[in-house]
Amino acid sequence: MKTRAFIWMVPTGLIIIALVAGTWFFYAPVATDRFLPGIHIARIPVGGLTLEEGRTLIEERAESSARQDLGVLWHNERLLLHPSRQYPYLRYQTETVIQEAYRLGRSQNLWQNILMQFHVRITEKNLPIPVALDTTQLERDLRQALGSRLRLATDARFLIHVAEDERVFSIDISDEQVGQDIRLDTLQERLLTQAKEMHVRDPLPLDIVTTLPKRTARDLMPLVPDAEAWMRYAPLTLSMEDKTWTIPTRTVGSWITATHTVQGWAIDLDPHLVAENLKKTLNDVLRAAVDGSLVVKDGRMETFTAPVEGIELDVPATITLLKVHTSKTSSTAIQLIHATPRILGDGETLGIREVLGVGRSEFSGSPTNRRKN
Repeated sequence: MKTRAFIWMVPTGLIIIALVAGTWFFYAPVATDRFLPGIHIARIPVGGLTLEEGRTLIEERAESSARQDLGVLWHNERLLLHPSRQYPYLRYQTETVIQEAYRLGRSQNLWQNILMQFHVRITEKNLPIPVALDTTQLERDLRQALGSRLRLATDARFLIHVAEDERVFSIDISDEQVGQDIRLDTLQERLLTQAKEMHVRDPLPLDIVTTLPKRTARDLMPLVPDAEAWMRYAPLTLSMEDKTWTIPTRTVGSWITATHTVQGWAIDLDPHLVAENLKKTLNDVLRAAVDGSLVVKDGRMETFTAPVEGIELDVPATITLLKVHTSKTSSTAIQLIHATPRILGDGETLGIREVLGVGRSEFSGSPTNRRKN
């Protein structure tokens, strides 16, 4: 009987030893606060490292990756982009993936933990790093590096030549130009995909596309008579109350352009040039709105600045009147906007904590359009 009992004790003991060894084998990393063997973050092995060791390693690699120059390939020419320390192109979200990797094999489910630990020992598990891309800074630096290599599409436009005495003019049309541009979306996709593994290939190829102009010389040719009609009304006279200003023929010629409407191409005035010229001309009339301010300290008013109403040029309305009136007269009234300032701001900004006063208005004798404070 003793022999039979001994025979059973031997395998039972071996099973117990195997279970203890297996438990130690699987749970040793968990018990010692280390990443499971076989865990990689962005292809960087962190298995066997403590949480702090893994964090230091990944953060150093991520910072180095974000700082490195970015090579791009324009045709057969390699160009280098230099990200600044303050505005890197790539921002790695390291803590999120570090915590995710560390939690592997540490769930509340025992069997899931055993399976996970067995899995990562046989086949490595890699976790990519979430990364954000500053597309604005990347595009700015890329276009600056490309410089004149990039040839943007150019629209056809009127070339209006005015004689010195501004009595004679001629109209030519510049030809449109086809351009070349880069596909930023494919570059960004490649960069983000490779950055998640912290291994960016150098150089990254740039996809080049042909860009077409929106307005061609053929579009402008039928509009030459309309442009000539505009020029015959120049110089223009703009008025406001008792003041008048003369817009020279040469300036009017620089305003003339064409825009596409539902009926096709039509003569128009360039709003940016109109605004630029008229704001200089009306410099003594226009003014910016000034907000009022009130400083209250310890319940007492320290300083008070009254608000000042602004006067701004209403460019779209002025252009509309120019289009309407130039067919009848060379004189047009300038359209202005009265810009209302913020009177004082809100109470919290001013430091007001209690009611300082109450005002009431009686509107019984006022028309509807004046019943407001």
